[in-house]
Amino acid sequence: MSFVIVENDLPGKFDIKKLQESGIKPGPFCSRLKNGETVTLDDGRILSPTDFVGPSRPGRCLVILGDCSDASNVIPFAQNCDVVVHECTHDDNLLEKAIDFGHSTPSVATSLAEKCHAKCLLLNHFSQRYKPKSAIESKTVEKEENKNKRQKRKEENDDDDDDDENLTVDLLLEQARQHTTIPVFITDDFFTYAIPLPK
Repeated sequence: MSFVIVENDLPGKFDIKKLQESGIKPGPFCSRLKNGETVTLDDGRILSPTDFVGPSRPGRCLVILGDCSDASNVIPFAQNCDVVVHECTHDDNLLEKAIDFGHSTPSVATSLAEKCHAKCLLLNHFSQRYKPKSAIESKTVEKEENKNKRQKRKEENDDDDDDDENLTVDLLLEQARQHTTIPVFITDDFFTYAIPLPK
């Protein structure tokens, strides 16, 4: 599932200096000019917003992708977007596994962001095999019974997800940055990113 959220166009910048240079003192009518209204002053002068307000600016665009191994259908709707939020379940060494299960990797996410000409890429939805860096740094000695349970689960499922306990999300970030010059960030719960207003 994909979402492309586009903000309405933003009003142009109000040129108060130009107003003052025209011999007009700013007042409450300025907000009406900013909103595109023509204003008649008490002395009869008519002020047109086109004389004091710059062209409208395109609103911001946010693209949010759920589980996906191929989100190419969103590209035409996401051109020049400000941010792509893309899932990144596995690292590029597990590309085939990711695609088999409808997921993606850093190279898949960066490829889509590049094709959209995105200004920023936020990666999320990581497999549990990739620990937050803080989890590794603050790791204490694990109880023996937990190790045994994990080993038994691994043997029963022949699962390679536990092969390296020291994998962190930094690997995903590093791989993503190898494929793009777009700024890339790893996200987690409560992560915030302020999308700048267009100039």
